[in-house]
Amino acid sequence: MPSPYSYRKARQRQMSTSDTSTFDSNVCPCGRGRILKHVTTQDNPWSSADISYELSCASCEVDWMLESTGVALVSRREEIESNAAREVWLEGGRPLHELAETLVSRYFSRFAAKSKKAEWQEMQRLDIYTSNYRNFLQDRAKGKQPGQIAYGLRNRSWLTALAKEEGRDSELAGLIAAWDASRAEWERAEKSVRRWPVNRRT
Repeated sequence: MPSPYSYRKARQRQMSTSDTSTFDSNVCPCGRGRILKHVTTQDNPWSSADISYELSCASCEVDWMLESTGVALVSRREEIESNAAREVWLEGGRPLHELAETLVSRYFSRFAAKSKKAEWQEMQRLDIYTSNYRNFLQDRAKGKQPGQIAYGLRNRSWLTALAKEEGRDSELAGLIAAWDASRAEWERAEKSVRRWPVNRRT
C-alpha cells in the first residue's frame, strides 16, 4: 500500500457518509509534479472503495492525460492520432462489410436450408458464426438476415469464391487490401502511444 502523501487529507462534509484520502502514487513524466491517487470509501460495510487519479503538474497536463482505463497516462497527441487512425480503419471497412453481408445472404438464399438449425449448422461448418444456436435463433427472430448474423470475413477464401461467382472478386480483394492496410496503420499508431504508469513501479 502506498504511503500517504505529505498532505494526505480526509474530506468529510456535514451529513456526508464518504471519506476521501489522497496518496502520492507516482512522479509525473517530467519529474517536477506528482500523480495523486484519491481513495473514497463509504461509511457502510457493503460499498467498495472508489479510486481515481489526478495529474498534479501544470507542465504535463498539456501533453499527457489519463487513458480511458485509468491505469496510465498517455500522450495526448499520440492518443488523438491513434484514435483518428482507428476511425479511418472502421469507416474504411463499411463498404467491405456491406459487400460481405450481401454475398453471405445470397449464398444462404441459394442454400435454402430446410430448417433454421440446418442454416446455423452450415454457418458453423463454414466457420463464419461461432455463437450458439440460441443466440442464432434470437438474431433470426429479430429479422436479421444471414449476412447480418454471420461474419463472412472469417472465411476469406470461401467469401472470395462467392465474389468470383458474381464477378466481384477484384472488388472484394481491393476492399480487403485497403482495410488490412488501414488496420496495420492504426496498430502502428497505437503501439507508438507513449504511456506512463499512474502507480509507482516496485
